[in-house]
Amino acid sequence: MKLILGVGSPFGQDNIARLIIDAINKRLPGDVRREQEIHVKYSDRPGLALIELIKPYDEVLIIDAVVSGSLIGTIHCLVDLRQLSQYSHTTSSHGFGVAEALSLAETLGQLPDKLAIYGIEIDHKASQISSLLQKRLDVLASKIVNSSRT
Repeated sequence: MKLILGVGSPFGQDNIARLIIDAINKRLPGDVRREQEIHVKYSDRPGLALIELIKPYDEVLIIDAVVSGSLIGTIHCLVDLRQLSQYSHTTSSHGFGVAEALSLAETLGQLPDKLAIYGIEIDHKASQISSLLQKRLDVLASKIVNSSRT
């Protein structure tokens, strides 16, 4: 089974993961999801609960907002957990972030066989999704849907 999971706050531009999940749900028909055993979900800042969310799946794709200093709208794709440390939110307001939860899952031997993380660069000070970010989230949603249909 495959999980496509958007994570993040429902506020400001950090809401982009939820918007991408909404776009994926609109583009990926239910019959395709059922046939290919693809679950599409959103979780509001799961913290350590992320480990339990991903546990039943062989393949997991996580979508999150990123603040790394790259240009706003940059799409990052990570398949190596060692890369994740450079994107870790050191000022997380919600305790354990994605990087910390996945690191613990790795230590506990509870990572899925396949794991990819898509991040989209945001302006953490902005309160709304810009037109540029709207275009970029559409690009990422299409990319994920197209790769899920194969």
